[in-house]
Amino acid sequence: MSKAPKENREDILVKSFLVCPNITEVSKQTGISRAAIYKIMEKGSFKEKQMKAKQEALQNAVSFLQGSLAECVNTLMQIIKDNDTSPQTKVNACQVVMGQCKTWTDEMDVIGRIAALEEVMTKEKGE
Repeated sequence: MSKAPKENREDILVKSFLVCPNITEVSKQTGISRAAIYKIMEKGSFKEKQMKAKQEALQNAVSFLQGSLAECVNTLMQIIKDNDTSPQTKVNACQVVMGQCKTWTDEMDVIGRIAALEEVMTKEKGE
């Protein structure tokens, strides 16, 4: 692979780090030497771009999973209601459903509390 243009190296590396497991693979994919990669990784601008890219990738993955929640819950409920499903499999499916329900309930409670605190703080700043 030909050497990447200098002005685009940070962006190229950010994208490569999202799909490659290590610096050796990033180097192979991009054609940028390991020494140059380490040097670029020290830059604050690279770190900022990399953090933003990771956050965006995570948000995209979470959004995709959230869009699949109803299908997942329906599948678990089919397993639970299926007369041919073994009792242990039904118990496992029930544990997943109940565990996730508790987790999501707790998270929604925390989110509500944070929102209430933010509202109080905003009102106090305005006074």
